[in-house]
Amino acid sequence: MFDRFTREARNIMAQARKHAQRLRHDFIGTEHILFGIIDCNACIAYQILTSLGVDPHQLKDKIERSVQVGPELVSEIGSLPFTPRVKKVLELTLECANNLESRDIKSEHLLYGLVRENDGFAAQILLDTGVTCQKLQEIFQSDQYKKGTLFIQKKTRTFNLRVFFFEELNLGEKFIIPEEGSDTGICKVCVKVSYDINDNALYLPDGVCFTVGKELPVVKISV
Repeated sequence: MFDRFTREARNIMAQARKHAQRLRHDFIGTEHILFGIIDCNACIAYQILTSLGVDPHQLKDKIERSVQVGPELVSEIGSLPFTPRVKKVLELTLECANNLESRDIKSEHLLYGLVRENDGFAAQILLDTGVTCQKLQEIFQSDQYKKGTLFIQKKTRTFNLRVFFFEELNLGEKFIIPEEGSDTGICKVCVKVSYDINDNALYLPDGVCFTVGKELPVVKISV
């Protein structure tokens, strides 16, 4: 089963183990897996939580206040056993992935397994914050999720720009954008821009703005 885990899902389980050790627990429980999800803020499960109105920081504080620290330090050597509830969560996680016809077991499948288990510590915390199986299923059935575009942010492209005759730049002057990654005068695109003398900035037609350094002739823009 674990060979199907994505890097994010593996990371969640690794973080779960670390939290168990930190809390001096000689087992991995559902609360530790939820800790792991909160720690992996780039995973889909984390982003689903925030999209449902859950504040991860408040959720983490709530868990911290609810769990008790064990009496003795836990060795970092060797594996920690899963509680029966975690074993059930993993069964439900696998079932979720299979139902969604996913070869990989992902972070969101783990989140669903935690909620669907229903009786564990993590399930109660999540249900109290309004995270339900129905809401997760609605997300899984959305077109964005099926297309793999859910929560995908626009990627940043960085260009090095050289402004020629900056002192003589006027409104509507042609501005040269070199090829991506180049700070030479080899031009790929010429566009018209406006220049705001008050904030020393150039504005592209689509509204993207970058500030030109007074000393350096080369500046950067992200679009």
